[in-house]
Amino acid sequence: QKKIEIEAATKSVAASTQLSISSFACNISSAKVEFKRKFAQWVLEQSMPLNVGESPTFIRMIKALGSQLVVPDHNSTKDLLYSKKVETTSKLRSYLKSKFYSITCDHWTSYAHENYGALTLHLIDNFVLKTFVLSCVKHPNGTTAPEVEAQLVVDLTSWGLEKGRFIAAVTDTASNMNAFGVSISSWREAVFLRHHYCADHVLQLTAVKAYSGEVDQSIIRHVGEDDEGEDTSISSVKKARALVSFFHSSCIATEKLSQAQKRLNPAGTPLKLVQDVKTRWWSTHDLIERILEVREALEAVFADEFRFRDSQNVPTQLEKLKLTESDYDSLKNVEFVLKPLRKAQKALEGEKYVNISLLPLVINEVRSQLGLCEGAVDQDTQQDLYQLLCVMVDDFKDRWGESMHYSNEVVRASRRRQVGIPTYSFWATALDPRTKKKLSKLLNAEDLTQLWLDLYEAVKHFTELQEVEEQQQQQQQNEEEQRRRQQQQQQEQLDRARITTCNNNFLANSDDDEEYVNEDALTIEEILEAEFKAYKGDRGRPMFSTGGAYNNPLDWWRIYADKYPNI
Repeated sequence: QKKIEIEAATKSVAASTQLSISSFACNISSAKVEFKRKFAQWVLEQSMPLNVGESPTFIRMIKALGSQLVVPDHNSTKDLLYSKKVETTSKLRSYLKSKFYSITCDHWTSYAHENYGALTLHLIDNFVLKTFVLSCVKHPNGTTAPEVEAQLVVDLTSWGLEKGRFIAAVTDTASNMNAFGVSISSWREAVFLRHHYCADHVLQLTAVKAYSGEVDQSIIRHVGEDDEGEDTSISSVKKARALVSFFHSSCIATEKLSQAQKRLNPAGTPLKLVQDVKTRWWSTHDLIERILEVREALEAVFADEFRFRDSQNVPTQLEKLKLTESDYDSLKNVEFVLKPLRKAQKALEGEKYVNISLLPLVINEVRSQLGLCEGAVDQDTQQDLYQLLCVMVDDFKDRWGESMHYSNEVVRASRRRQVGIPTYSFWATALDPRTKKKLSKLLNAEDLTQLWLDLYEAVKHFTELQEVEEQQQQQQQNEEEQRRRQQQQQQEQLDRARITTCNNNFLANSDDDEEYVNEDALTIEEILEAEFKAYKGDRGRPMFSTGGAYNNPLDWWRIYADKYPNI
């Protein structure tokens, strides 16, 4: 009997652990679905053609991993990507609801001479910067201001973004983008909206003066090897650019420079010369910096060119591009002038960290450095460099103003171009624990007082807006709760006293029969005044961490949000 019981128990255990045929089919089916999903993800992230799965070689490779796997064709991949788009769009719409946001806009012409415009959304959620591409649209009629505005309106509607929570639109300084910014700034519902120029782009418009030598052409002259005593700043940049262009067009010359560097420093990595492009930021500085860095190797190349001439009295093509001592001296001067602009643009180019609060500090430093350079140049012996500096300083002042000044209004000059540092940038400097103490060194007492007053009024406005929204939410919850009670209690009608009591209880958030009024409660003005006083007296935090990286002001606000909740 005992043996029979043991055998029965063994069969029962075996039956319970044995997998059914359907379970195998289920595993294979789920593997196929997962493979299809991973395949579509790979196609998307690696920018592969949608029909890559139709390649016979690719199919054989996948079949080698498992004969049951079916490689999706382009139609299957498109269907999966579209369904994923619909799913993600729904989630993102829900996520963006009631968020404050800003938008950056860019436009360009493709190699096929087609116009495109892209809108990117930026927001801060739980003290973290977030970025989403809203749309990238082809504009057959060109990226005119009305075209881009229409694209923006469609995006705001389709993504459920409220105009009342639209904070800023950032563009370049092109006339169509300027007109676009002026137009949307007049939207009645967008009470907080400001149009900003991309600060890096504006700085580049000044730095690019050194690229094309946009100075009085009458003073630019060809300088020979005998003109060692004269400054040739602009001419030297042109000669340096010609030299770099020659090396980039000649494999032989490039190899000669590489071999010269290896002879001078066998353990080092040979460097190539860098070309400058008018639309590439700080590329002229990079060109000059690299030439100065490999100067010794260049001199060795020119010496070899002279030594191994085909004809002793005929210089080679490369020799004709040789830089003189005065060329190198003037390149050092131009590099010194461009360095502050490069540092400024570098500080403001990041997408992963807050940088709008740095703009007033950066502009102040660039203004100071350009002034020092201009004062240090001899007008008589360094005419080219002085002329370049004058052009750059005048252009800088035209774009950023004669001096540092705060205004709550947009200042515009000719052709309705914005001038100066945007209001929100000053506000961000005040709200950044790293930079708020530096404002007193940037602004006069009157401007500083006005800045804090405007910021106080803005915080008050946002606080009142939040209170109204909370009251509306409370009212909705109250109405829902009231309807639920009516259904539960199955009452056809409530008397007026009951309704009044319920409402008072809900709004007071109390179970007492009478509404409690705190006569000693502080007004919103008193609360904000105390909060601003404490914040302005707070030590904040240093600009850099011990490791040399920027301290993230959002991390500081994550910690102190409860201490300064309204700000």
